[in-house]
Amino acid sequence: MNCNCCTTSNVSTKALMKADEFLRTHLERVLMTQQERNNDILKDLRTHHIQGYDEKTNKILWVDQPLNHGMRLCWSTCMPFLYGVSKSTMYNLREACQEGMIVWQHKGKGKPNSSGPKSLQIIGWLQVLKENLAEALPTDDSKFELPPGSICSYWSDYVMDMAEQGRQAAQYDWFRKVWNHHFPEVLAPAHARWVSKLLHLSRNSF
Repeated sequence: MNCNCCTTSNVSTKALMKADEFLRTHLERVLMTQQERNNDILKDLRTHHIQGYDEKTNKILWVDQPLNHGMRLCWSTCMPFLYGVSKSTMYNLREACQEGMIVWQHKGKGKPNSSGPKSLQIIGWLQVLKENLAEALPTDDSKFELPPGSICSYWSDYVMDMAEQGRQAAQYDWFRKVWNHHFPEVLAPAHARWVSKLLHLSRNSF
């Protein structure tokens, strides 16, 4: 492995090769199946190497030189070696992560979901909504009920909140998908519980 990039961060190739933790990580990845390795890389990318998001382009901003085992590494040579993949695979996985892929499957089949900036924006908004307005159901404390409304009406509230913040909101279809995937326990009933109970009683009284 020859690397000129890392000399700028005081990390030599020889030092990397002698680092026990670095080599152990490399060998662990090499011994994984392709699917295991790529999913492991996607997880690490989402967890450790995102610097932030560009609000204008909605793209992930990557850390310039990721920190691993106390050393600053380059994306072109050292990071691919650490993960046991080629440079092109590393950049392809970064692009997949950029597009929201969280689960890699063989033959290029992926499950796009929750790591894009719009998804994280929705997740954050829904988390605040749940914490402030949702109440646990008395019959099932794993389910939470919001004030009467619909996913569509809550999407409208979300769009207005984003507009007030000067941010672009996601489309309704994506908002609904994120809600159903990440907050299936949060219900948006058409009527309040006591109204539904009264309707039920009135029907049964005739």
